[in-house]
Amino acid sequence: MPPTQDSQNQPPELTFQVDAGTYRLDQFLSRQTGRSRAFVQEQIDEGQVAVNGAVVTKASHSIRGGDKVVASWSDPTPKPLKGIAFDLEILHEDADIVVINKPQGVVTHPGAGHHGPTLVNYVMHHLRNHSGFSEFKDTDRPGIIHRLDRGTSGVICIAKNRTALEIISQQFKDRQTTKQYEALVWGKMGPQGRYKSSIGRDNTNRKKMSTRTAHGREAITEWKAEKVYAHFTWVRLFPKTGRTHQLRVHLSEAKFPIVGDATYGGKRQVKNLPLADGIKTFLEKIETTFLHAAHLSITHPSSGKLLTFEAPRPAVFDEALKLFETLDK
Repeated sequence: MPPTQDSQNQPPELTFQVDAGTYRLDQFLSRQTGRSRAFVQEQIDEGQVAVNGAVVTKASHSIRGGDKVVASWSDPTPKPLKGIAFDLEILHEDADIVVINKPQGVVTHPGAGHHGPTLVNYVMHHLRNHSGFSEFKDTDRPGIIHRLDRGTSGVICIAKNRTALEIISQQFKDRQTTKQYEALVWGKMGPQGRYKSSIGRDNTNRKKMSTRTAHGREAITEWKAEKVYAHFTWVRLFPKTGRTHQLRVHLSEAKFPIVGDATYGGKRQVKNLPLADGIKTFLEKIETTFLHAAHLSITHPSSGKLLTFEAPRPAVFDEALKLFETLDK
């Protein structure tokens, strides 16, 4: 059945009635709207699709005859992607992949609410003469295997051809990769631990992820404190799953939000806190989240060899460590 336009406001709301049969939600919407599955999956992940009145954030959700699907596209008129020159920090590159140390503040790919330059634009420029990368010309996220949040720095692997994309993406899905992050958090954590919960779109705030959700998926994070200061902890994180905002949610809901994370309680007014003046001055100026993807191990899609990549921390992260070491006592 063709869509109906329920509102003249933006974003446009499209309503579909499923006539008969059983379908994956992303496949159904892609066929009905003519949009790529990557775009549809992004919209589902962003909480822009509801089935029978309930928001669904799982692209593989099954729909059946009689179901009502409502899609509120947050980017109804996407602009063609273009390469933009940028001085990327390349950690590794071969015929199949390019591994980059993503800077803080850089969005991984175009998405809802962001239409400025992204890592995708920079990679497109870097690979403008690579024939295999041209296979992605009709996709919204060319070569993107996994993503890092805007404020998160560190190791990110980009596929240079479709075969590499499919093989390494499957490794992530099957939990065959090894990831390690570093973070600075508020509060004094114990020596080590493990978080296990169900994470999904927050029941009351669709822009946030939470354990308070009706459609969560299992999320597991192991952690080990590297150094505990008077008011902060430098912690290493070992995610065993890859849910959206997983590390930020786990730490925040454990009452140890990541320093600088405005969404999950880590951006605080420090004026009246019992902190050294040097730390207060530093924190009042920072505009970033202290979360860094330090380590990634994958199996190479062609050679079958296990490869490990490590990215140095941003200078501002090391500056914070020095301050905490000398002043947070």
